[in-house]
Amino acid sequence: MVSPGIVVSVLLLVSTVTANKLDFLLKFLAETERDEASLRYLQERQEVTTEHTVYGPLCIAVSYKLFLNPLSWEEARQACEDDGGMLAIIRDQTVHQFIKDYITEAKLKSSIAQNGKGLWIGLNDKEEEGRYVWVDGEVLDSDDPDTYAPWADGEPNNNEKKDSNGQDCVQLWKSRDFAFDDAYCENVVDKGYICQYTECDPTCAKCA
Repeated sequence: MVSPGIVVSVLLLVSTVTANKLDFLLKFLAETERDEASLRYLQERQEVTTEHTVYGPLCIAVSYKLFLNPLSWEEARQACEDDGGMLAIIRDQTVHQFIKDYITEAKLKSSIAQNGKGLWIGLNDKEEEGRYVWVDGEVLDSDDPDTYAPWADGEPNNNEKKDSNGQDCVQLWKSRDFAFDDAYCENVVDKGYICQYTECDPTCAKCA
């Protein structure tokens, strides 16, 4: 069962389209009357249950939920799987930017700052230092210039000050505009997390 917390559902197009993918997304939202006041729209769609508050969804194809209740990376990975998804995979600047824009518009930064100062995503180098692997098994190829890997300045650094095992799990770091950052996986600072779901939400008005 997913732990109590705030959940935000955002559905994004992750297939490769044109160079103006973000413009396409915003145009789509405008055409469906969802960009003028997205926050108001989300609040109107708010559902309150005994477990969590859900905002959304904004619909295109693939859904992401932002859970703000802090967990360790492994607990977050398990929570996503228990909820029918996986920790988020962000291989594309458009998806990354759209999530960041949504966090800003939904005014979630202060809540994230109070819950671990970041959001776990599905990337780690727990098995081999420096070899980052997504939860779907694909290796992040840092040597490939086409690989999307927006690390914060000076990261990853595998800091061992608070844990001799180093930092093996990746977050979107609030303090660095939600850039990638390696962080301690557990027993130091728990964080919120982002789950990814492969199926379009059935409440969506339109799915690509």
